[in-house]
Amino acid sequence: MLQKIGLAICALVILMGTAWFSGATGTSAFFAYSLLALTAFGLELADGSTMGFVFIILALPRLAWPETMIMAGSALFLQALVRRDRPAPKIFLQSLLATVVAVLISQATFHFPSLTRFDAPVRLMLASGACFVAFRALGPKKSDPWSIAFYPVAAGVAAL
Repeated sequence: MLQKIGLAICALVILMGTAWFSGATGTSAFFAYSLLALTAFGLELADGSTMGFVFIILALPRLAWPETMIMAGSALFLQALVRRDRPAPKIFLQSLLATVVAVLISQATFHFPSLTRFDAPVRLMLASGACFVAFRALGPKKSDPWSIAFYPVAAGVAAL
């Protein structure tokens, strides 16, 4: 019962946050990023981690950290609800924590005042490395060290 109440409160907070950001940023861009987040967090790599980092990196130049966190959190939440093999609450919370920290570290790296003198592609590469470290350190399923190759590719796509 307590878990259902907690999930209902989380869903309400996520829906209210997304509605608030939707009104502030414009519906079409918000809808496109929401679809990207749902798709990215729904695709799994061979090591069991998701491709959510792609959304985090692509959102860096255009979305602020609260918007990115709300969209990433809602995508994780919806993926957990839809999956047949729902993750245990502890695994879900660990994944949510890793995502929040990855968003914060990536955003802080990309928008760090001392780094703004560099072009966006360089800052995207640095932010993608920070994102990898966050997911590697905190993720419930430790990403394979060889999966680091995917992160600069996502940064290159974001730069384009």
